[in-house]
Parts: sequence; structure tokens; C-alpha cells
Amino acid sequence: WLMLAAFVAVTTIGSLASAQPSPEADETAAADPAAPEPEPTEPVAPEAPSQAADEAASEVDRKAAARDHFESGLALVRDEAWQGALAEFLASREAFPTRVATKNAGLAFRELGRFAEALSMYESLLQEFGTDLSDAERDETVLAVTELRKRVGSIEIDRAEPGAAILIDGRHVDVYPPPAPIRVSVGSHIVRVYKEGYEPFETRVEVAGSTTRRIDAPMIKLRVRGVLRGREGSGKPLAVLGGEVEVRGP
Repeated sequence: WLMLAAFVAVTTIGSLASAQPSPEADETAAADPAAPEPEPTEPVAPEAPSQAADEAASEVDRKAAARDHFESGLALVRDEAWQGALAEFLASREAFPTRVATKNAGLAFRELGRFAEALSMYESLLQEFGTDLSDAERDETVLAVTELRKRVGSIEIDRAEPGAAILIDGRHVDVYPPPAPIRVSVGSHIVRVYKEGYEPFETRVEVAGSTTRRIDAPMIKLRVRGVLRGREGSGKPLAVLGGEVEVRGP
């Protein structure tokens, strides 16, 4: 339903070639034997490269890296190796974001059944590159977003401890409290909330499309536990009665 932008070779990252500087002409004049020799001067240190030159070189390197990852992703798509292709398209976006890498990352997420992440990627395509899309491509992307929203629900977590890590299906997604309900693909998910010093909370939820599942995740603070060692001064047996022991200082 979405044509893969990866196979449009002409849409790859723009040319990274830069014009080579022209060699400077030798303007050294012939020495006049009658002219007095110039007095020696202090050597002048070469000027440090300008910030603009450094930034230009860095951008060229980033574009080259993005192109390499993008082309590796295309090769993996031809082998239908979607997991590897996704990693390459995401690496391309990280090096230098482009329209085609973003679109192909969204398609890879969709092929892998990761609909929530596919939805986020297509939304990024519209937000970041909307003015670069043709009318037909924009219509395709809007249709994809509409269809993906039917395959995405959300999870809202309450009563957890501030700063607790939220993991869904073993993947860290946020910390509590998140700024908004967490979007997930339709289906069954294992939600785990963890914070040091508290018993972790874990549950499984079923999420339908376009719905929000609310989870109460109360976290019980762990008690400090240890081993009590002691000796009765007269050699008699020592007994500790009850489950609570309070140890005071000298």
C-alpha cells in the first residue's frame, strides 16, 4: 500500500562531491639584485581553520555516512531482511535525516508489525519533510497515517513511583510519569515498571486499536534485610522472638 521509496534510486541522498579549489598561481616576482634585502620578520603562524570550514567538512562526512547506511538498507530490502534494513535506515537518519530514509524506516517498521513506531515515523515524515513531498506522496503518507492509527492503541500508567523506568515488551520506553499515554501496536503487551528500592510491577495487557488501557502500578518499598549474628555473654542459648528486630547503637 505504500510504495517503497528505497527503490527510487534518483531519490537517494544528494551529491556530496565538492568542487576542488583551483591551484593558486605563483605570483613570486623576480628579485631585483639592486634592491636591498628585506629585513627578516617573525614567522607567521598558519591560521586555524574557520568554524564554517569545520562545519562544512562535518556535513560532508555526515552525508557520506548517511548515504552508505541508506544504500546498505536498500540491499537488505531486496533480500527482505527487514530488521537489518530498519537498522540501516535509522542509522542513515541519525547521520543526516532525509525524506527517503524516513519513509523507508516507516515502511520497515510496518513490515515488522511495529505499527506504533511506523505511525511515529510517518508523522515525522509529514512534519519534517512535508514541503518536499509531492501531492501524490503527501496523500499516500496521510492515508498511511490514517490506516496505522487503527492499528495503534495506548497504555496509561497510574500510581507508580516518580522516576520509575517503564518497559514494554522488554524495551525501555519512558520514565514515570510519561508526558502522554504510551502508544503501542494492537495486541498483547507485557508492561514492567521498575525502580531501585521497590518491588517491580509487571502485568500483561491486551490493547485494541484506537483505545487506551489504564494500568494501576502501585510499587511496594522493599524492606532492608540482613543477617543477625550475636552471642549470649554467659554461654547460654540465644533466642530471638518475633519477626522484627531492632538493633540500637552502643
